[in-house]
Amino acid sequence: MFNIYYINYVKAYEIAMLIDNQILTSKTSEQKNEVSGNAEGDVDLNIFKNIPIFGNLMPSLDITGGIAGSKMQTAIDTIQVVHTKSTILRTIYNKCDVVKSKKDFEIGKLVKIENISLGINNLDEVQGLKALLSGFVNKIPIEGLGDINLISLINIFSKYSNYILEGKIAKDDVVIRIPIKAEEEFESQYSIFDLNIGTVTILGIYRGKFNKSTLISKIEDIGKDKSQDEIRIIETEGGLKKIDGKAHFIDVIGIIQELKGKIDDEWQNKCV
Repeated sequence: MFNIYYINYVKAYEIAMLIDNQILTSKTSEQKNEVSGNAEGDVDLNIFKNIPIFGNLMPSLDITGGIAGSKMQTAIDTIQVVHTKSTILRTIYNKCDVVKSKKDFEIGKLVKIENISLGINNLDEVQGLKALLSGFVNKIPIEGLGDINLISLINIFSKYSNYILEGKIAKDDVVIRIPIKAEEEFESQYSIFDLNIGTVTILGIYRGKFNKSTLISKIEDIGKDKSQDEIRIIETEGGLKKIDGKAHFIDVIGIIQELKGKIDDEWQNKCV
């Protein structure tokens, strides 16, 4: 079982259809109950001779025999199959290869990275954009144009913004991106900050290993041509920090949390 934090549903649905394009709508099960029995015994009709009237009518004989019979009942149950984001993602989940080290990476492979801690690389940008999207600043006056609806303007620019998340597998860096949307970015009312708590499991497509600074710059600045040798520098509390080295990039399909619990085998088979 798993709990979904984030899913790119369009991507997940298309890949699930490539794996198996037959959608189950209902399941029928048949149960048969058969009851059978046998009875044997002896009947001595001579005991009726001692009863007035019957004694003269009943023949003098013994009956020995048996009786056998059976009854069958058939019940047919039809179960409607409900499709949710979880059932679509489960198809991909079962096809992903678990990655435990860089040796398990292969470009184009469906991968599953378990128990990875994620941090937000562009936290300042995210917090600023979230504050604007929340309506903290609604309108701004511009000379000659009057009041400009800032929320509408921010919604347009947010289409080109991304959450950049980083983690590690063994000693290698892993980078993923999630497009920023004004509403319904994550499932079950989770937010980007919930991904910072504990560990998660990433499902996605491995795209390759790239220069980290170039990769992050390309995600942040779509359409700008960056030099392969450029080193991105960010300001931290301790001063300036260089972002260099290599990072694995995962085209994320879903981010989930594994759930543990006792599940009865029959119920588990119905869920698969």
